Amino acid sequence: MLLQAGIPVKEVCDRLGHKDISITLGIYAHVMPEEKEKTAEKFANFVNF
Repeated sequence: MLLQAGIPVKEVCDRLGHKDISITLGIYAHVMPEEKEKTAEKFANFVNF
């Protein structure tokens, strides 16, 4: 829920007590598919595309 709410992965990692961010991403990356679209939109806006 934190990831879906837009909380940075590093903060979620710390809150969950994972020693490495790759653990958090490995377990929870599947709940973040919309992040790819958001990233593409942000990039497009940044380069005025």
